[in-house]
Amino acid sequence: MPVYRRKSGLQVTPTIVKYVVVRPHRHTYRVLHTTKLAIKTDADKSRAFEIIRRGNFVPSDKLVVSYPTDIHHVEAIFPKLSDRELLHAIELNAEKYLTDRPESVAYDFKVTHKFIEDHTLKQRVFIFSLPKDKLESELSLLHTAHIFPYRLSDASFALWNLASCTPELPPNTLLVNIDTDYTIMVYIREGRLWFSRTIPLGVSSLLKDLQLTISLPEGRVVVIDADRASELLEKYGIPEPSDETTEEGIPFSMFRTFHRPFIEKISIELNRTLNYISSTFNRNIDAIFITGDGASVKNLVQSISEEFTIPCNEYNIDRIFPAESKSTLHEFAIPLGFAIDVNNVNLLPRALEYEWHAILYRRYVKLLAVLSIPVLISVYGLLYLQESILKERMTSLSIQYNNAKITANEFISLVERRDNLRKHLQSLPDVPRTPPYVGILKLLSNITPPNLQLTKLELSDHHVLISGMVVGTDVGLELQLSQFLLNLNQSPYLSAITLLNKSHTSIDRIPCLIFDIECEIK
Repeated sequence: MPVYRRKSGLQVTPTIVKYVVVRPHRHTYRVLHTTKLAIKTDADKSRAFEIIRRGNFVPSDKLVVSYPTDIHHVEAIFPKLSDRELLHAIELNAEKYLTDRPESVAYDFKVTHKFIEDHTLKQRVFIFSLPKDKLESELSLLHTAHIFPYRLSDASFALWNLASCTPELPPNTLLVNIDTDYTIMVYIREGRLWFSRTIPLGVSSLLKDLQLTISLPEGRVVVIDADRASELLEKYGIPEPSDETTEEGIPFSMFRTFHRPFIEKISIELNRTLNYISSTFNRNIDAIFITGDGASVKNLVQSISEEFTIPCNEYNIDRIFPAESKSTLHEFAIPLGFAIDVNNVNLLPRALEYEWHAILYRRYVKLLAVLSIPVLISVYGLLYLQESILKERMTSLSIQYNNAKITANEFISLVERRDNLRKHLQSLPDVPRTPPYVGILKLLSNITPPNLQLTKLELSDHHVLISGMVVGTDVGLELQLSQFLLNLNQSPYLSAITLLNKSHTSIDRIPCLIFDIECEIK
């Protein structure tokens, strides 16, 4: 099947064998079940394989096997070299970087860091190796446990390892692994990995080409969804031109044309790779071998081989794992390579690494979504209340602004009138200042009580002389005079009030007080 619902991983370490089954769920994988068995020897490992195979494997599973055991790795500093030069340098120093002679180990390298030192571009290279007999031992254990590969992984090192176990490969071979979403092309030269290239083109493109709406000649319209496209691709593959039709009535000749764009794209990319190898390495490819999900699509290998004169065949894994009865075999995907990671060597499905984190993140997202609802409602209410307050404030400020504008206009007009009056006053002739005689007379008429009689009033520019008498009882005369002096002192026109003299007398036996007062005009 080109597309699988379940995916499983088998991780083998020196102490445990772990088996995990997952299935796609939204944008990640959900763990269905996990089995972990402790091991110490190869016999324990074989029994663990048998227990897991009998209890968990189903024919529809596609298994990924990881062997991060006894991998020898070192880090070295090299000057800037090409991949070919690096391989040559590693082989020349095999006793330093590898566990044994180059022909006895499976090895590869990865450039982990590039830097400049002493004005020279250098690179840090991670080199790892594994004895071939250890790899063959692991393959033998798989064969004994009846775990047989169905396709290869998309790792170039995995393809190389598997190819190194196939001595009958031609000297210049191009391995093409057509996976679900990617196609990897690996150039193997005399059993060594020489060049690899990955392109974003896989079996999923074939499925997309089938998801369409078809108008048949008789007038019917057929809509093919994703599930039906997967069924059609599994059942018919790329059919040969004939008069037969599918269940929907689609002729095979028309059905074949739907896959033509994919055949053309993969052929163009293969030609580009062949031309690159020919021009760069001065070698011609002897044979092309196709594996992966693409090799399982009916007639796909044949359709691709029709585009080339070079032999193009399916990579038959059964040559490595011969089996007496095919009916009892399970089909699993086994990459026999190693993840190039200094800290973690593991080829389990990458989604498993993030599965529990994804579950935790989903819970956090749900919790945040639940908590955010009342928060959003509160924020909305606060924003609405703030908007109402701002509207009222804006209305109040608008009224205040209009009132202030009117007051400002009045103030400006008053200032203009003041300035005009000042100009008019400056244009008038100077008039000498006269003492406030009228005000003084009005003041005296207002503050003089009935029993006080003014007999004489002399006014000058700066002084006033007041003479008079107070009539009344002996007790009230002094009081009346004091009150009169106080009123004069509080007047706005007079100051420096001085009582010059006073004398008591009587008129017709009525007590009288005669006084003279001098004042200064302010």
